[in-house]
Amino acid sequence: MFAEITRLPGWMFQRTKYSKVKRLSFSPCPELSLPLAHPNIFPATKLSLEVAGMDLATNMALMGCIGAITGLTNMAGLEQAVKDRFLGKGFVVSGGTAALDSVVERKFKKKQELIDKNVAVMRAGWNYAVEHGWAAPDVKRVETPVAAAASA
Repeated sequence: MFAEITRLPGWMFQRTKYSKVKRLSFSPCPELSLPLAHPNIFPATKLSLEVAGMDLATNMALMGCIGAITGLTNMAGLEQAVKDRFLGKGFVVSGGTAALDSVVERKFKKKQELIDKNVAVMRAGWNYAVEHGWAAPDVKRVETPVAAAASA
């Protein structure tokens, strides 16, 4: 009997000699079945809603979490990047990004409030990674806003 087994990401098919396809199995991500894979769930939208009161800052939670996991940056650097982004210091954005910016800015009376909420969500993502043991070995929890800690 002729049979061909084809693997696509997440799916395994068997084709018989009459070209009938039989689905053998499905795994949403076969790499996760590897013994060294440890999938973790990061509630970025939930953190954004709890800290900023809106889901538009979900990406900031992800930035904080990834920054802590990789250890390639620190909260001061991330906070400065957010300030530079929203205060327009040498940042070029596309038309789509500019349109999204106007929607976000309408939700906040002042740009400083927008920056503060985004940094707070980013800090929450950073701390979540630290608390769950995902952070790089030298990364520590950030308690206070970095700018306030630097000026004190």
